Amino acid sequence: MSIGKEDMRRNIEAFKALEEELIEEHRGRYALLRDGQLVGTYSDKGSARVDAVRRYPDGRCAISPAIGSPPVSLGAVGLYASPAGVSN
Repeated sequence: MSIGKEDMRRNIEAFKALEEELIEEHRGRYALLRDGQLVGTYSDKGSARVDAVRRYPDGRCAISPAIGSPPVSLGAVGLYASPAGVSN
């Protein structure tokens, strides 16, 4: 199973709500979110992916871009959704 539109929306909204606090405390790290909740932050995207796959093999989670980094054009999706069973 992979992340659905509603799950993604909920995670993006949660990230936006926490973004200011995350920038102050976790600049440059990557946030892992599930069900609109912050699971943790990681020093690199690979570590976030490994933990996401370990914790949530159903793939229903999202990893943010580096916290506090300038926006990058990612098209319609602002968070990376880790497919089930994929690790970095």
